Amino acid sequence: MTKVLLITLDNIRALLSRLVLLALLIGFLIISLLAYVGLSIAVGGANQGFIEISGSVQNVLVTPILFMYYSVCTFGGLLLAAYVGASAMAREISDGSIAMVLSRPVARWQFLLGKYFGAVAVLLCYAGAIGLVLVLLSQVHSIDPEVVPALAYAPLYIFCSCLIVCSLAMLLSTLMHPLLAGLVAYLTDVTRTVLSLLPIDEPFSYIVHIFPSYHLFNLSGRFLGSGQEFSLGESGILVLYSLNLSMIFLLLAMWRLRYKEVG
Repeated sequence: MTKVLLITLDNIRALLSRLVLLALLIGFLIISLLAYVGLSIAVGGANQGFIEISGSVQNVLVTPILFMYYSVCTFGGLLLAAYVGASAMAREISDGSIAMVLSRPVARWQFLLGKYFGAVAVLLCYAGAIGLVLVLLSQVHSIDPEVVPALAYAPLYIFCSCLIVCSLAMLLSTLMHPLLAGLVAYLTDVTRTVLSLLPIDEPFSYIVHIFPSYHLFNLSGRFLGSGQEFSLGESGILVLYSLNLSMIFLLLAMWRLRYKEVG
């Protein structure tokens, strides 16, 4: 596991040094600041947001701002997941440096697992940052969690959807150009949605279920007050769903890398 850990740390360092990730970080900070300012204007008034407001007023003023913040963070997270997944091994494969790495006592599965853990660590930090911002916003503006119950689940659901996209992008990057791999991984759920709307007869209609779905983790309706209530059982099943898909994609990527010409 020492080799996997070293590869993980090296991948995290490489990802953090890229301008794309820096741009996403700056964008996240700007969006978080705008959400804070928007909430302050909506519920602050003379007291600059540090006041208690009733649930009905809170639902009208606060929920749309939190919904927009959640939507932008989800979009940015999926882009980040597609990028870190597709680019995890792309540079080493394209310039042939992976052959030098594998010439050392490092197995291919150790190399891929280290890259995977590095990408997951970045996504986990992103989801954790969203959770921290939501906690700060709810505390500063005295947001009642019962009015917006999706607040408590948003970071977890965003991480699960990002995990699916990241794992799929990593698998696809062993089959095609990393840019195309990231795009296909991001659009997989869109493809599934489009196919489900087409008048396809059985048994071909079941082809829709071949495509992984991260729409299951979309909390937009629940931020706006519609949809079913949350339950630990439902959340647990969805988390297992994302972990299972991620493991399947990871194992397929290991199998693909095992037989892939790398130098």
